[in-house]
Amino acid sequence: MNHGSIRWKTTALIVGGGTVSVLLTCAALAGFEAKRFWQRTAADVGIVGSLASYQAAPAVASRDRNAASQMLASLRADGLIQDAVLYDAQGACFAAFHGSGSGACPPPAGTGSPRDASGMTLLLPVPPVGARVGTLLLMAGPSPFIEAMHEYWKLLPWILGLGLGVAGITAALAQSKVSAPILAVANIAHRIAQSHGFDERIAVPATDELAVLAASLNTMLDEIAQRDAERAEYRRQLEQQVVERNRVNAELVLAIDKAEVAIDKAEEASRLKGEFLANMSHELRTPMNGILGFTQLCLGTGLTEDQRDYLDTVERSAEGLMQLLNDILDVSKIEAGKMEVEREPFSIRTCVERSTRTMLASAQQKGLELTWEVDPRIPDALVGDENRIRQVLLNLIGNALKFTDRGSVSVAVEMQPGPDSGLMTHFSVRDTGPGIPEDKRKIIFEPFRQADGSTTRRFGGTGLGLAISTGLVDIMGGRIWVESEVGRGSAFHFTAPFTLGQQELPQRAQSAAAECAPLSILVAEDNVVSQRLVTALLKERGHSVTLAGNGCAVLDQVEQRDFDLILMDIQMPEMDGLQATAEIRYREGQSGKHVPIVAMTAHAMAGDRERCLDAGMDGYIAKPIHPGELMALITGMSAQKIAVTSVQGAA
Repeated sequence: MNHGSIRWKTTALIVGGGTVSVLLTCAALAGFEAKRFWQRTAADVGIVGSLASYQAAPAVASRDRNAASQMLASLRADGLIQDAVLYDAQGACFAAFHGSGSGACPPPAGTGSPRDASGMTLLLPVPPVGARVGTLLLMAGPSPFIEAMHEYWKLLPWILGLGLGVAGITAALAQSKVSAPILAVANIAHRIAQSHGFDERIAVPATDELAVLAASLNTMLDEIAQRDAERAEYRRQLEQQVVERNRVNAELVLAIDKAEVAIDKAEEASRLKGEFLANMSHELRTPMNGILGFTQLCLGTGLTEDQRDYLDTVERSAEGLMQLLNDILDVSKIEAGKMEVEREPFSIRTCVERSTRTMLASAQQKGLELTWEVDPRIPDALVGDENRIRQVLLNLIGNALKFTDRGSVSVAVEMQPGPDSGLMTHFSVRDTGPGIPEDKRKIIFEPFRQADGSTTRRFGGTGLGLAISTGLVDIMGGRIWVESEVGRGSAFHFTAPFTLGQQELPQRAQSAAAECAPLSILVAEDNVVSQRLVTALLKERGHSVTLAGNGCAVLDQVEQRDFDLILMDIQMPEMDGLQATAEIRYREGQSGKHVPIVAMTAHAMAGDRERCLDAGMDGYIAKPIHPGELMALITGMSAQKIAVTSVQGAA
């Protein structure tokens, strides 16, 4: 059935169903006729039995066996009764006849009409009404039923043939009305599947479900054809888009190539800019180190008033030049994202006080009042970058003093709620200067921009201070802004977050500088001017100095004797300071010794300090050298060495 055609399946189902239906119908009729036969037989036996019971009663009562036997023999006249037995009141066989040939005389079990495979049995009291004198047993045989069934089954082939004929005619009609349209649909579907063409349509002249199916298939074919047309149009558009995309991709690749070339050029320009700044910084700091250093040494000698005034002017000019150089380097660090913020404990009040005192002389020269105030709610001990805070304050105070001719400049620090366990501080620097026009209040925070950029401007400066301050405040996690009114002055604000520090701040190393014992110091420096300057500064404090002009000489000196401290230049001939430091640390790994090494270099670009510390150095100081800063660093290194020596001795 699974592999035949629908025509064969339809014929088989109809003919098979008709045959089964005829057989089931015949079986049902035979059963119905059997039931009716036995019902009629039971009724007839009952009637015969009642009459026979009345007739047998006198014979049984008079004990006349011949009369009883004749009465029983008369029951087989119509062929209904096959066997009959008459029992007396005691249940003994009184008379009987056996048409079946059996001579048995079964005992009466009770009244009723039981039926089994051999026929039907009926047991009646004699007489049916009144005093009982005996019992009558009648048995009807199945012969009439069998004869009736034989006649019935003779008709079965004719009935079955008629049913098969009707089924065949029905199958033929079904083939023409059902199977043929279905096969037509199947053939069209097969042709469509083979040819992939959807132009054919199904025509079924009817209004039944097959017509609905055909109409649905035709609709589906229409939709498929329309979809194919749309798909073809979409494919055409897609091909056009691919062509366009390829063109755009080609242009994009060309643009990317140009951009990569531009990026390479920009990176190369940035690298050259960094190298230029580094070289210029190094080349400027080295002579400035000699100018400032020897100027400060000269100011410590006996001078006339004019000589001291001249040297003070030289020192201020040199410091101004160094400030300009430092500003340019700070802008470069901020733009490169290499400016880092330290987190050290410091006193906020000391920081503000020192910043204002540094600018106090400038304020007094112009006759201006310079004041400062810190909110008493702010704890004195904070953790943050004191140097960056001081740098921003000096820039803002310096600008306020520069642009203010009369009146005052005030510095205030207030407390604001801060994140987590820290606090946010609000710094403000107010002046009574000319104020800033509204259209200039944004550009003044850009590098090299000033409110007055004309050649006739009254105030000098590079325009880097506010740009550097903006970058520093942003790195510290705060913000900076200005409020101003022309003719009434300006107020520069910035915020900075801090965490709370310990109340007892560490003592500054400078306070112990005077207590530092004389040390044996090796100075690795190839510049003669710097050699003379450092030697003079160190010998003035009582230290012994040994000079080395390159890294190889440093290794020779370290091999010959022990030193308390090494001041190491970075850029030297033959072997630089980083290589010399690495070799010293390698040798110390075998000997167990450790000599403090401080980088004393004109390399002050972003990352130079970290590069020195990563190479194994213990400290870093940038040229030009300030005597107080140098002595403080030496004192700190001496204190660390004494502490380490004490611990090793105790161990």
